[in-house]
Amino acid sequence: MRQRYVSLYLPAVDFANLLFFLSLKVLRLVPDDKDAKQTKLFLLLQTERYNDALALLGTSNESSVFERAYSSYRLQHLDEAARLLDEIKQRQEQNRGSLHLEAQLVRWMRTWMHFLSSSFGRITDKAIIRSPSTCTTSSWIPLTW
Repeated sequence: MRQRYVSLYLPAVDFANLLFFLSLKVLRLVPDDKDAKQTKLFLLLQTERYNDALALLGTSNESSVFERAYSSYRLQHLDEAARLLDEIKQRQEQNRGSLHLEAQLVRWMRTWMHFLSSSFGRITDKAIIRSPSTCTTSSWIPLTW
């Protein structure tokens, strides 16, 4: 029954209306349905509602670590995103998406370091990345002022 409703609206690709329909109709009928929650998570990410996606995920959902890391990255909670990516690495569950997100984090940090060094002079005693040649999320040092 759920898939029938979703397939009626999917060709329109109006994620906001589909999210409204899912929340209003489907999740009220079956609030604990795993597929409906996964679909809602997808729709929240597609509509760039990252705070709502993090609220839906909570802290106990181990299967959605990447989605939590992505949402944290998009909200610029970079320390949390790096911690979650390290957790993915430790569990040896890396895939193309997590590698791409890690590359985006490293690029963002390098761009920020370049901006700071060009705007405020050379940063000598505080650095964002320990070794530019081996950039990994576990080698980051948070920048403090």
